[in-house]
Amino acid sequence: MSYARLILSASSKEALPTGLTKALPPRFAATPLIQHYLDNIFTLLPIFEEASLYASVDAVYHPDEAASAFDHWTVRMVLAISCLSQSEQRGDTLYSDAVGHVNAALEHAEEVLHPGFISNIQALILLVEYAMMDPHHFDSWTLIGAASRAMVDLGIHHDPPRRTSVSRAKLEVRRRAYWCIYALDRWVQFHSPCRVSLTSLRSTSLVQTRAFSFSDDAAQVSLPFHSSSASPKHSSPQAQVFLQSFDAALAYFRIREIQSEWYMDLFQSGREPWQDPYPYIWKTYASMTEWFQNLSASTLPSTKSFFELELFYSYVYILSPSPRIPHIHEYAQRLIFEHCIGYATNLLALISKPSNTTKPPVTFYDAMRAYMTGRQFVDVLSRNLDVILDPLPPVPPAPSAPQTTSEDPLAPPVQIAPPPFPLPVIAEGLTAPQDPTTRAIAAINDFTTILSRFGLRFGFTHWRDRFQRESTSLLQQLYHRSSVSPIPSPPNPAQPYHAQPYLFTPAANPAPPIHHGHPTTPPSIYPPQPSPFGTTHRTSPFAPPPDWTTPSPQQTTAMPDMPQPSEGRVRQALVYGPGLPMQSVEREGSDVGTTDANWNLGLGQS
Repeated sequence: MSYARLILSASSKEALPTGLTKALPPRFAATPLIQHYLDNIFTLLPIFEEASLYASVDAVYHPDEAASAFDHWTVRMVLAISCLSQSEQRGDTLYSDAVGHVNAALEHAEEVLHPGFISNIQALILLVEYAMMDPHHFDSWTLIGAASRAMVDLGIHHDPPRRTSVSRAKLEVRRRAYWCIYALDRWVQFHSPCRVSLTSLRSTSLVQTRAFSFSDDAAQVSLPFHSSSASPKHSSPQAQVFLQSFDAALAYFRIREIQSEWYMDLFQSGREPWQDPYPYIWKTYASMTEWFQNLSASTLPSTKSFFELELFYSYVYILSPSPRIPHIHEYAQRLIFEHCIGYATNLLALISKPSNTTKPPVTFYDAMRAYMTGRQFVDVLSRNLDVILDPLPPVPPAPSAPQTTSEDPLAPPVQIAPPPFPLPVIAEGLTAPQDPTTRAIAAINDFTTILSRFGLRFGFTHWRDRFQRESTSLLQQLYHRSSVSPIPSPPNPAQPYHAQPYLFTPAANPAPPIHHGHPTTPPSIYPPQPSPFGTTHRTSPFAPPPDWTTPSPQQTTAMPDMPQPSEGRVRQALVYGPGLPMQSVEREGSDVGTTDANWNLGLGQS
């Protein structure tokens, strides 16, 4: 059996339809598809030079030139990936075109897929990109494993020694091949092995079953895109604009490095729980936040949205229960709640954009991690409902020092503070954030919508059905909580009112009038009645309706006597106010008491 047949037989799932081969489209029809690939996939995974891609296109579309098998493979796979990334539903026209282009590319598999050449690695990477969007026909995990093995066999995971004479172009191709395989390997292994234990809500956690194809310590390769021609000092403005597109690829490689490091520390280096894991968690959290804040200003908004999804998912991943952190802090639970909502909101906005616009492609792994993020959201909310739905923002825990030994034994321990609590996003059309219960209901519905669309796109609806079953009980609790006792938005901070005793003493000069912060209406002779327009007059839905007729005056309560005229010599004033102390002031010739427990009377002379 040949190497090509071995790879294809090991990675194939459903057989491709026989006889469904797409004819090569005219050049004017293929150009938008090629440009879509360059704008959305090539910016993150530039496996080869853009010029070499167009050289292959020219060779295929010019009958006078002898196009190689690799040229046909490259053009067909690029067209297939571009069509598949724009498909809205499995089985639509774009999906059928993609399958037809793959069938045409596989006709050259025996000449392209053979070990010992970098072109074999490039061909496998294109097949991995296709398999991530067509999980029915190919297993991307098997393909990235084969590409990693071929890369290690060629020694591409190490830069050549300095004394070795290697052309700059060849070194650039080697580095591109390594970093694209590295990013894809971390992407596939980081998402595909994760599964959710569904035995019970208490035992739900992210469980890892697969390791990386190769460790970070086993490789030593510098980043690409540092050739002499890439210097802006000696390049034209057009070349500088072209080179800026590599900023997204470099940022993509960097976040994969960060994820690989904490994934190994939390899940692959041991299973003994840490005594104090949060110094490490807060430090890792801060490094990923810094990575996102330092993105290049030339990063496209769609690419930045894609990176923000990576950030939210990584936040949820490291804050969730793991072998190192079996029990998570309440502050971490509140962060998971917020980041899951942010993830659902951003992902729904991304997949709602038209498929022919500039945006990173949606893969089957996005559907898997959407389910896992939604499941983690349901789990953390079910276990601590009242605390997480508290409208007041939580107080971060006190900073803690890492347990690692410093290089300077006399240096004080470095305090690592937890991240600040993110502010809730104000929904469109509102002026204030919604209460947590309403936001939780909206997030669960968003996850259901996302999984429904992914089910339509990839032909797998069991993720949506399973999530609906697992979230039904919580959703009913949230709807009941919202209808019975809706939680308002967090109130604005205000100075509390403290009642102070007011004492009135005789003064030589008339004192200015006293203005209280509360109404100063005198007490009524009628008993207090609730307002028919209020919301608190009915304590029970089964209580008899109140009587809104005017009651008779209370005969047992007498109005206080008004002060007698003083002929201008002595003035007596009767002061009413709710903030006055409860006391009876007795003076000669007058006897004044309280007429209601909420109203106090005072008597002063001047």
